[in-house]
Amino acid sequence: MRDINEYTGSILRNAREEAQTLRQEAAQRRETLMAEQRGQLALEDARKREELSLWLDKEYAQRLAHRRRAVQKELSRYRQQLMAQTFDQALEQLNALSQERLVGLLRRAVSRLEPGAYELVLGSITAERFSPSALVESVTPPLGVSLTLSGDTLPGQGGFVLRSGVVEYVFLFEDLLRELREQRGSEIIRRLFEQEES
Repeated sequence: MRDINEYTGSILRNAREEAQTLRQEAAQRRETLMAEQRGQLALEDARKREELSLWLDKEYAQRLAHRRRAVQKELSRYRQQLMAQTFDQALEQLNALSQERLVGLLRRAVSRLEPGAYELVLGSITAERFSPSALVESVTPPLGVSLTLSGDTLPGQGGFVLRSGVVEYVFLFEDLLRELREQRGSEIIRRLFEQEES
């Protein structure tokens, strides 16, 4: 019986040792699996963080670009408004020229004419402010140039036109300003903004 007890004890010891070994192996396997899973989760987390970071960077860049476009539109609108106001003020000032300055402009224009007969057509704004005949009398045309006053006026205009047949030399203030705006508008805007910043 002693043999049986020893044999049973030996079997139980072996079973306990084997159970202990199995438990240790299972614990190690579990730790290995947990470590692998933690590693995979960390990689997945890092990948998701990177994706989120890229998405946020892209979203930020898009919003920044959108904001820049909005600011550029607003700035462009402001520049156009400033340009329009500047040219409106310039037109008002030209329409309010003194007779002396208007005569000076007319004299310079007439002095550059080729020989021939010319008709002076005034804009209605200019004709209302000054005596048309006095304007013509104040100008001495160069040799070979004759100047007569037209009975017509150009409605809603300031300035004048020198006409000889089909050839017209236009000195209407609105047209002169429009031409200036087309030719040098960007330079004018740049200078206006330089003055604003000073």
